[in-house]
Order: sequence, then structure tokens, then C-alpha cells
Amino acid sequence: MDMVRPADLEVIVIVSRRWETGRTEAFSDGVFAIATTLLVLDLAVPESALHNLWHGIADQWPRYLGYATSFLTIGVIWLGHHAIFSRLRYVNDRVMRLNLLLLMAGSCRSRSGSWHRRSATRTPSCSTVSRCS
Repeated sequence: MDMVRPADLEVIVIVSRRWETGRTEAFSDGVFAIATTLLVLDLAVPESALHNLWHGIADQWPRYLGYATSFLTIGVIWLGHHAIFSRLRYVNDRVMRLNLLLLMAGSCRSRSGSWHRRSATRTPSCSTVSRCS
């Protein structure tokens, strides 16, 4: 029976703490896909504008601008993510944690875009303005 040397154990431990990038990339692509899909849920034309659809869409331009901005931002993050992971063969737990932070920031961006779009299309009321006349 061969004896395992301590140096061999160290190599085995180091190798077991790294993984191929495939699952991480697949999970990340899924998160980016869901984040960009959620952006569409905020796009709507009011029922009162359905008789003149193009006019109704034009009235909602801040929402569509917010959608385009958020989509492009998430797209740029995804392109950078793809460029990084195409150069990696393996990931370790540190890369996995950093990847989760990046995904959290990207998915948060999709929701913050909806908050900005809603506030851009909302008219001020007495509850949002300090003084009402």
C-alpha cells in the first residue's frame, strides 16, 4: 500500500476547493435573464389610452426610457461577466462569493429601475409635496 505524503494531501485539498465554471456561468445567466425579464413587467399602457395605442405609448416614454437604461446596464454587466468567465477555467469560493455580490447588484438594478420609472411618471400630490396651496 502506498503512503500518502503530506504534500500530496495539500494538492488534493487545493484542487477540491475549486470548481469548473460551467455551473456558475449557468446560474449567473439565469439570474441575468430573470432580472431583464422583470424589467418588462413595469411596461404598460393605461387602459384609457388603448384607443390610440401609439399616443398611449408615447405618454409613457419615461418608463420606456427607464427600461432601456436598466436593460443596457444589466447587459453591460452581463457582457463583462461573460468576458471574465470566458478566461477562467476554475472558480474557488472567493470567486463564487464575488459573483454572488455582482448578481445581487445586477438584480437590484432591475428593481431600482422600476422605482425610478414609477416616480418619474407620478404627479406630485399633497402627501409628497411639503406645501399645498
